[in-house]
Amino acid sequence: MTNALHKDVDIFRRAFVREHPWGTPDQVIAKTKRLAEVFGTSEIMFIFKYGGMPMKAAEKSMRLFAQEVIPALKELHPQPMLAEAA
Repeated sequence: MTNALHKDVDIFRRAFVREHPWGTPDQVIAKTKRLAEVFGTSEIMFIFKYGGMPMKAAEKSMRLFAQEVIPALKELHPQPMLAEAA
């Protein structure tokens, strides 16, 4: 993996953007559900402010997340990932 990243760091960037839960509330819900089902989890952390993003934009995103996404995620009941399975 290290050799692949040395040859093309964009592999990581593309995968991060493709797999990270971002987008409309429905897209975030769908991506998060898929990740929870694939990996299992007992907790999920979301980040709402990146780099130079204005605080108002981050706050708007967080409020939309709280209103539209959290209720759907509360319905998830994925099994936690076991260390020996990882």
